[in-house]
Amino acid sequence: RCCPRASARIYCRSRKGHCSLFPIFSRTAAAPKDGEWQSSGNWLLRTGQYGSMLLGFSAILLVWIGAIYFSYSEWVQTERTARQTAENLARVLEEQVVRTIRGADQTLLYLRDSYAKDPQHFDISLWTHDTQFLTGAVVQVAVIDQDGKLVADNISGAQLGLDLSDRYHFRIHAKRQSDELYISKPVLGRVSHRWT
Repeated sequence: RCCPRASARIYCRSRKGHCSLFPIFSRTAAAPKDGEWQSSGNWLLRTGQYGSMLLGFSAILLVWIGAIYFSYSEWVQTERTARQTAENLARVLEEQVVRTIRGADQTLLYLRDSYAKDPQHFDISLWTHDTQFLTGAVVQVAVIDQDGKLVADNISGAQLGLDLSDRYHFRIHAKRQSDELYISKPVLGRVSHRWT
């Protein structure tokens, strides 16, 4: 029978004096039978048990997703910070190397000009000890003539006239016409006995 307070599309089935409403799609639809009424109630109970499990699994899944996202965010931030730090250190190192090379180049230019003014009375050992041009990065300052013979050296006890014409850093300047700084591969010094 139809519930008097419901619209024409709602079917009312009374159970123990209560009116339960079920939506239907036509006026000719049949009311649920007693077995169907019981099975729909059991389905709601089963959904309740599985619903709480589903809710629990969903909560655990959300916690794991949050933890993974947080870990990934931390990893990205750490990588970004490490990259920025490495770039800053590389920039500082580059500036230091450029400054050291420029300082060495200026020292060599000043040394060359001083030697060219008076080669007979030029004392490189006094010059290098009394000036602030040589820093801890400079091991040796030497003058080699056009034949590759050692003419002057800041290291005491250096053998003047030592033939250095086979050294690549001499040969490159002997072949070049341009006045440019050349940085060679590391070599073991014959006078200093150090890698320079």
